[in-house]
Amino acid sequence: MKRCIPILATSAAVILAAIVVYVASHTDTRAIRSDETRLEIPLEYFDNSSEFLAFFQSLPGLDRVTREILLTVNASEVAQNVPRYQSNVGKYNDDLRLRVTILKDTEIRRYNDPDTYRDLKNASGSYVERIVEFDRSRGFARVYRKAEYPNSWEVFRVPGSQAELPTDLYTSWVAHCLKSGSPLTASGQLALCKSHILVGNIAVHFTVSDENLPRIEHVKSYLHHLVLQWQRKTAV
Repeated sequence: MKRCIPILATSAAVILAAIVVYVASHTDTRAIRSDETRLEIPLEYFDNSSEFLAFFQSLPGLDRVTREILLTVNASEVAQNVPRYQSNVGKYNDDLRLRVTILKDTEIRRYNDPDTYRDLKNASGSYVERIVEFDRSRGFARVYRKAEYPNSWEVFRVPGSQAELPTDLYTSWVAHCLKSGSPLTASGQLALCKSHILVGNIAVHFTVSDENLPRIEHVKSYLHHLVLQWQRKTAV
């Protein structure tokens, strides 16, 4: 038996696109649909049903522009599909924590804005006193705002021998990382990095440890593969 739970987001008297959650008791997936986008996602990626439904029931009070769901891909699954992925950093389990958003056209344009890192590139605005470090062993450059050094930084891909930032920061961007204290690692610190991919009008934001950052392109490829598996055609 199938339950259909319609959830609407409103702004003034205007009704925006609805997300509909189909809960099928005889299957192991949940179908998520918004406008012409439909995803059928295995239950294993949701923490539990009650949290999942509570999340959707709260949508009218959230950002009324985006459509989002929260998922987790276990580190063991990632390690089976991404070469040299470390499932654990100390006692920290490096699961991929996902925020999947169905985007509108205006949002897609913002994601594809080549001027996203203009201030960082020009050492202006909040980056007027930027700090740049090169991690040549991994082919990365780290760029900090002076006020946030050394705990928060942007990561860009650079050739190992290069000692300057790439000209095209938009396509070279890798992730934003944040370091904090943690009792789960031998050093007492843990750096987690956030990045994203776009699959059509679907944005998948994810978090991965700094230790696994050299594998991030493989991680992105695997997430792209998962989203394609979840996608279903819908009638216009």
